[in-house]
Amino acid sequence: MPLDVVYRNGVSLQTVAEWDRIRNGQLNPLNLDESVLEVSLKLTQPKKFKGGHHLGRYLIPLSLVTFDQAAQPRDKTNDVNHVTDLTNRYELMGYAVDAQPMMGTMSAGSEIVVEGFAGFHRKSALESFGQTFYIIDIYEFDTPLDRRVARNLSNHHKLVNLSQTINDYVSEVVNAANADEILKTETAISELAWRLAEGDKRNLRLKIRLSPKLFVNLVMSTTTFRHTHLKLVQRLVLILYKSSWRIRDMLLKECNTALMMN
Repeated sequence: MPLDVVYRNGVSLQTVAEWDRIRNGQLNPLNLDESVLEVSLKLTQPKKFKGGHHLGRYLIPLSLVTFDQAAQPRDKTNDVNHVTDLTNRYELMGYAVDAQPMMGTMSAGSEIVVEGFAGFHRKSALESFGQTFYIIDIYEFDTPLDRRVARNLSNHHKLVNLSQTINDYVSEVVNAANADEILKTETAISELAWRLAEGDKRNLRLKIRLSPKLFVNLVMSTTTFRHTHLKLVQRLVLILYKSSWRIRDMLLKECNTALMMN
């Protein structure tokens, strides 16, 4: 990028100007503008993430916002009913200035494209509604793992949303391990599990169910874990479920079956 680029917060003024140029004259049934953006900033502060840095809140054309569907933290992909619920909400109530906006990071290969990590379903609903640009918080992260965690935590908001399942959390930990974002150790896996579930409204239930299921699913999912950690999981199951023999025996049976297959 040229040395004479001027920045507004953490995004260049040239980028902001290009966003403004592209959205000028586009369909805007939600009547979004800078005044609405400023009100949203007063009522809803940018969400704070460990390892994340907020670069500003902007009006960005949705045509420049991309989402990696395969990387979404929930196993529902683009849920049609959920998109319909969001669309109906926009029609009845307009833009919620007291709710967290969509979120994203700047694409490494472009000065104007945003890689979204929060708002996957909202984008589909907005396009169905006819809205062509939206209020989006832009971040940068210290590590890919920090971005992964933020993507999960951003789902714990007050707008119409889909709850993440146990399988969603398991999948995220498996993906993080396979991407070498965490060590394949009991401590690293457990720490990431709690980071991902932080703020989940069902956190007490997750604390009871998440760790054992996470470990068992994790070792079943990759060859590396099967060979190196099944014995560890057996010990973990015995410790965590010493007072619940039915669950303990079921999980130990899964481990024993996997050991026989390797």
